[in-house]
Amino acid sequence: MKNELFKIASLATILMAGAFVSCNESELDPDKGQRSGKKISFSISDTETKTAYDQSDNLRINWSEGDQVRIFCAEAEDVKQSDYSIINIGGTDGKQHKANLEAKTDGLAWGGNDDTHNFYAVYPADESRVAVDASTGIATFSVSHSQICTVQGTVDASGHYTTVPDMKEAYMVANLSTKPIDNVELNFKPIMTTLEITVQGVNASAANQRDVTLTGISVINKNATFSGVTSGKFKYDISNKTMWESRAETPTTETYYVGIKNGDETWVDLKSGESITLTVFLPPVVIDKDNQVTIQVHATGELSAIIGGKVDKNGKETNIAPSAKAKIALPNMPETKSGNNWITPLDDMIYVQQLSIPGTHDAAAYSTSLFNAGQTQGLDIEQQFELGIRAYDMRTAFRADGIGSQSGEMWMWHGITHCGISLESVMTTLSNALKNNPGEFVILQFRHENELPASYKRTKKWDEIYNVLHKFDSQIVQWRPDLIIKNCRGKFIIFTRDDYTNRTKAALAAPYPSGNTFTSTLSNINGESTHYYVQDYYEYDGDLGKEKNRQIKALYETTRTFSDESSQYFIEKAWALNHTSGYDQSASILPGTTSCYQKNASQVHKPIYEALSKETVFGPTGIVFMDWVGTREASSYTVYGDLLPQAIIDHNYKYRMLRATAQGTSN
Repeated sequence: MKNELFKIASLATILMAGAFVSCNESELDPDKGQRSGKKISFSISDTETKTAYDQSDNLRINWSEGDQVRIFCAEAEDVKQSDYSIINIGGTDGKQHKANLEAKTDGLAWGGNDDTHNFYAVYPADESRVAVDASTGIATFSVSHSQICTVQGTVDASGHYTTVPDMKEAYMVANLSTKPIDNVELNFKPIMTTLEITVQGVNASAANQRDVTLTGISVINKNATFSGVTSGKFKYDISNKTMWESRAETPTTETYYVGIKNGDETWVDLKSGESITLTVFLPPVVIDKDNQVTIQVHATGELSAIIGGKVDKNGKETNIAPSAKAKIALPNMPETKSGNNWITPLDDMIYVQQLSIPGTHDAAAYSTSLFNAGQTQGLDIEQQFELGIRAYDMRTAFRADGIGSQSGEMWMWHGITHCGISLESVMTTLSNALKNNPGEFVILQFRHENELPASYKRTKKWDEIYNVLHKFDSQIVQWRPDLIIKNCRGKFIIFTRDDYTNRTKAALAAPYPSGNTFTSTLSNINGESTHYYVQDYYEYDGDLGKEKNRQIKALYETTRTFSDESSQYFIEKAWALNHTSGYDQSASILPGTTSCYQKNASQVHKPIYEALSKETVFGPTGIVFMDWVGTREASSYTVYGDLLPQAIIDHNYKYRMLRATAQGTSN
């Protein structure tokens, strides 16, 4: 009986409690069912968060007054999305980690009486880079392949440069589902996989200390299988906090470049013992043994790498979860330059005509016979290759006058001066370089040097050049317009400005009216051809030097459209050659001398370097033939010969180049 009475009493208590709760709900929410059309009040939590990381390696948000977020809600009345500004950090209730949001326009309003509303919010609020389906919460984010870190001040007492990343890549999201309430409080969380990478100069105790001119770093995902990532965009499920895209069938290699803004400069000279930390924001993907990344250090004349997964100091394999942050300290740069194998990391399927390729004008003219008249380079062929030069201007002629050891061979020349090296010797040097670096390739453009005296018995048939080239035939790729990197690794690509017998694999560039900007044709013996756009404005008078720079930039305006899949230039697989080389024939310096080429380099290289390193519109440069590569200073001239080739190389990592599929079509 006592138990039965207890049951009855308990039931009565439950019923009374239910009545009490029902009464309280009505009292606490007098507008229930009557909020339709009323403006929605928003706030955010965690306001000590944005540009720093806490001890758990979570991205903190440190909101500032005026920061803008965009909020989406399909159930809202009329307007389904609106931008809001952050105000009253600290909140009206005095809480440290709270702020209010103020609509920039009319803002969102409650719809449908008592309906559940699903809110999705993103930061930054950039309509050009972010789109959200308000019904599903599936967001599409653009991710830049070229990011910037800004150096803050000078190196500190420990020899470290502090940098600040561009936070437009640091996407954050929030979501909340609720029926109409007085205030909707949103809690933003970061979604990008973030790597904080420290580059260290040569060890301070090293025997061979040296400065390292650092221009940036690249993070290379060799197994990018999310289709959205490969197109420069990715889709993200805000509700479930996961990547939404399904995996593509064929993995591709994708690159993300981080450049440096150091005052007016775009590089940092790391002395021995110094370091700098650069931050890169990646799509929210896992990094582990099955999805590794390579970190490339871009420095003038060299690249170094570390394979992702093994990122701690002990070499222990470490997994990085999606949307997490990892701190990576790279090993010290080597005491000697390691060689700039910049093609090796790039995706196999990229069209060669999509690349930006540094080259040397009169490549063998690093030593000439007439008191260095006509000298255009300071590095020999092997040194040029180590710098990253992958295209060579080859000027050859056959000497048959019976004089000395040069008789009966094809030799390298510049005009009427010989360079003291045979064609076979140059080919052997480059052949060995390719064997030792099988991920690279080399383009050779030949010209018969017809300024030579008759005693050299030159011939337009060029049988003699074939006699040299056929020795390297196994390393020569058959040219065609749609060559891809995979076709060319470890190989030579041959162009010739003059036809010759047995031109089996070379592309003939004809016509070739050097001295201006013109359109030529590249063709092979199989009848395949495309346009060849050339700027070779090498001889000018005084102020006409401005015209030289204008023509360089004009051709680049053309070549960068090669990366537009709808462009006629891409459809026809056009190639291009842009010469920075030339000289002022009106100057007091005698034309054809070493100084005249150095002076031209000092006037041309810097503006082209600045245009490439600072711009945000990307596209290939084509082949660029330059003088005096490898050095900042040449005699009394500042020629930017180290920075310009590196800027051209770096360009290949800053945007997604068009490529072929396994079936040979573009994607």
